[in-house]
Amino acid sequence: MKKIVLFSILLIFSFSLAACSKPVTSADESQSLERNTVNAQKGVEEFKKRAGEKGLTESKVHTLGNLGYLEQEILNLSSDKIAEIFAPGATNDGAPLFMANDKQIEELKEVSIDSKMSAILGNLGYTYDKMLRLSPNEVDFVFPNTELMANLAQKGFSEQEVQSWLDKGKTYKEVIREALISMSVTGCGTKVIKDVNKTGNINLQTNSEKVNYNTKEVDITYMNEKCGFTLDFPSYWNEEYFIEDLNGMGVRIHHKDTWLKNGAGTLFQITVFDKSKDEWNKIGKILVETVGLRKIYENDKEVFGFSCPTDVQYIPDDKDLCSQYMKMENDVFKVVETFKKIN
Repeated sequence: MKKIVLFSILLIFSFSLAACSKPVTSADESQSLERNTVNAQKGVEEFKKRAGEKGLTESKVHTLGNLGYLEQEILNLSSDKIAEIFAPGATNDGAPLFMANDKQIEELKEVSIDSKMSAILGNLGYTYDKMLRLSPNEVDFVFPNTELMANLAQKGFSEQEVQSWLDKGKTYKEVIREALISMSVTGCGTKVIKDVNKTGNINLQTNSEKVNYNTKEVDITYMNEKCGFTLDFPSYWNEEYFIEDLNGMGVRIHHKDTWLKNGAGTLFQITVFDKSKDEWNKIGKILVETVGLRKIYENDKEVFGFSCPTDVQYIPDDKDLCSQYMKMENDVFKVVETFKKIN
């Protein structure tokens, strides 16, 4: 009986000691946890700092995490690899928008587009048919896609402006097309952007206002007093074209019905470069390399350039409009040969 009582007393005493010593252990653990939390926070801040030095925003870090990269792997990424991952058209979220089948792969090879390029083009907004019809200039402009943003910047499209287009539901293809086709310049040599959704920027010039017919009624003489030149159009072009005035810095000539239907139909463009502002050297020579601009006239004050669109401008599914456009397109070079400078 005494042993049982003694054991009970010892047991109670041991529990008391344990209870008394528990707060000390909790304090140690709390301090340790606090130190670990501080160290973890420092680690996070250090990671953010080093990632920022590599040009990685929080959004990009999140994307890399979704792709399976660990923190140290992210910090070890080379600048070239980062550029490749975040280049326009790169596949960072699931499968690419376009995956060529065996037949398409072979057909694309004939125009020097491999499977990787076609996946990028699909992500940029190009359809398979448009991939097959890409001009060499446009392919060179897009690839390598790690340089695409720099190429767009040279055309006057800043990163913020490109993002603005994308936020409005446009695709990279539409931005690229505008950059390649929009070659008009302002007095200071910057690009004039045309918004096809705002008809106020498109000047539909009627024959009675802007076009003079010669006495033979064989050709239509178009006179542009702002830029000071004339062009002779074939008589069948009557009522089939319209002129888009680029704020006195040139004109675009369109097949009217195609343009009104889907915003395409561009036949050619005449662009004026002001020598006093060195626009030809700053812009014109770049356009020679990128979109095949040709110099058709030069004097002491200005240079006139001629260019055709680098993208498909007709509507393949509309046989009538396609036929009309292609007939007019066949006469473009003959029309440009009639260029005459006036005043």
